[in-house]
Amino acid sequence: MNRAIPDADLDAFVDRFARKIAGFDKDALADAKRFIDEASLPGDDLFPPALDQFFISTKRPTTRARMTKLLEAGLRKRSVIELNLGQRVASTGVGDLPSETAAQGR
Repeated sequence: MNRAIPDADLDAFVDRFARKIAGFDKDALADAKRFIDEASLPGDDLFPPALDQFFISTKRPTTRARMTKLLEAGLRKRSVIELNLGQRVASTGVGDLPSETAAQGR
């Protein structure tokens, strides 16, 4: 969820946003989406080898160590790690990840 919108305002925001989108011309949206997809997505033939490479990378010792530390620090739970996942994964070494308890200030 976007933390810039207070909980009390979220329902009204989503309702306004959905009504706004529903008012757009559907054919124009479909055409724009198709154009954006063509310009930004790789061809379907690239997905299988990319997925294969992803699974190969998950077997590496360094990747397994990082995943273990991320899980210990609160990955897949409501935690500081989950709320800032991109920053934490990119900027933290395996030895630098806090435990879930430490990350929540306990």
